[in-house]
Amino acid sequence: MRRTYHRIALGIALTSVLAFIYTAGCQCTFADENRPKDGSIEFGAKKRPDIKTSPQFESFKTIFSDIADEVVPTVVSVIPTQIDTVVFSRNPFYRYFDDDRYGSPFDFFFGQPRRPQQKPEVEKQERRRSGLGSGVIVSENGYILTNYHVVAGADEIEVRLSDD
Repeated sequence: MRRTYHRIALGIALTSVLAFIYTAGCQCTFADENRPKDGSIEFGAKKRPDIKTSPQFESFKTIFSDIADEVVPTVVSVIPTQIDTVVFSRNPFYRYFDDDRYGSPFDFFFGQPRRPQQKPEVEKQERRRSGLGSGVIVSENGYILTNYHVVAGADEIEVRLSDD
């Protein structure tokens, strides 16, 4: 009951504040006169900036691509796969309706036992869950450094190099 009164009081207070703002002529927008016209926004510079570099910095123009050319072949993709065997039956409700431990609902509601059904076949399926991580080749012998959580619990681990 008390919550209802609080909600009503809050609604009246909000309505009165909004009415005051509307009648006082308060504009709730900002920068109306400085806003660009619709469709008038342009991205990028109108002309290429004139940047002069000294000859001592010319070698730095390609430094990132040079480093990437050296490092990328050592980075690998690590693909762990976990293999699970899932056991299930075609009729998941069998144990609830035909199990002797619980009794049959037909027996309970109608007073006569239902004829027993044969147990449904049990099937096994292999489920494969794959992940994805990265690693780095750290030696000429092919040792790869990666995080533990990438390969934890994996049954198979596939490693892919940048050049396949």
